[in-house]
Amino acid sequence: MSHRGVCISVVPGTLVDYAHLACWHYVGKSPRAPVLVLTARAQGLATPAGVLVVTRPTLNGAWRASAWPGWLTGLGKRDSAQRINAELRCIARVVVDPRVRGLGVAGALIRHYLAAPLTAKTEAVARMGVVVPMFVSSGMRRVDGLDPSPQLSRLRSDLAAAGVRTWELADARVRRRVERDAGLMRRWRVWAQSAPGARGAIATAGLVEGTWPAVACDASAFVHENNQPGGKDAEGVG
Repeated sequence: MSHRGVCISVVPGTLVDYAHLACWHYVGKSPRAPVLVLTARAQGLATPAGVLVVTRPTLNGAWRASAWPGWLTGLGKRDSAQRINAELRCIARVVVDPRVRGLGVAGALIRHYLAAPLTAKTEAVARMGVVVPMFVSSGMRRVDGLDPSPQLSRLRSDLAAAGVRTWELADARVRRRVERDAGLMRRWRVWAQSAPGARGAIATAGLVEGTWPAVACDASAFVHENNQPGGKDAEGVG
């Protein structure tokens, strides 16, 4: 494809390509159980212009009942897990080099994957999905079902009482201020103990640094269905 005079191609990639761009993603930890990597190449750019990583899905998704009514109805825990693993994959990362943002790289990656996905059903869960609507513009459908937990709601209330608006957590100075407040840190730890995936993020970057995007932004789920999937999980993605 060509956009604004720049030729962009999407090719099979590896986790080495992802490593080139991982520092630009708001989630510090690496994606778990990757099964496919797609890499975007831009004319004149030696390193990857963008990368998309597909993984196996989480088995728990509150949005799935509304996303695909009846798909898992009546199934026990084991049968439900088998169906999810067989019929669903997740777009876990889409990262674009800042030098080529605005040229349609993210959309090209998503559309390329959705045209021949590994499974009939595809989903993506994104903290920035509302403010960066690349999934919807690429043909995915947003679904409800990701309301903040009671622990997260209480943490946000405590932050507000301390004069911290959640969007301000993007500022490192505000995060350092939060870290100096013993009461806020206690509440933050209570939330983190209940939050899926928080432990890995904390191990990578620390309590506040590793998890602030989840506190600042509600996640959104996006789904897509293509009943003619075009491939299978890679034995290894490099």
